[in-house]
Amino acid sequence: MEEEKFKTRIDQLESEVTRLKELVMTLVGSVQYRNDKPYWAYLAQSMTYGEKETELSLMLIGICRRLEGEEQPIKPKRLCENNSYMQEAYSNEPMTEKEAIELLAQVVGPVDAPEVLHGFIKQSQN
Repeated sequence: MEEEKFKTRIDQLESEVTRLKELVMTLVGSVQYRNDKPYWAYLAQSMTYGEKETELSLMLIGICRRLEGEEQPIKPKRLCENNSYMQEAYSNEPMTEKEAIELLAQVVGPVDAPEVLHGFIKQSQN
């Protein structure tokens, strides 16, 4: 019985160590990228990765095209089908920065939206 408790405790500690390693890597990434790659810093800090990162990046590409008054040459069809935010991001109508931040706020929250938008724009210009 006691051996089983030790094994359970070891498993719990291993899980905790893994979680702490991920947290440290997140903090390192957000500090490392803060100035040069602000969008990557946001992704690291918010632990956004994989499909969610791809969707957010595609949404920002659509928003930036609208901010520049450009038509959308290609839309991510699968993502636009059932996602009203993505549909709005890929509209062919121009948009203001205020509208862009309001749309983005629905996905990342109102506090992070300006930072995410400006970070993405800054990083894509480099």
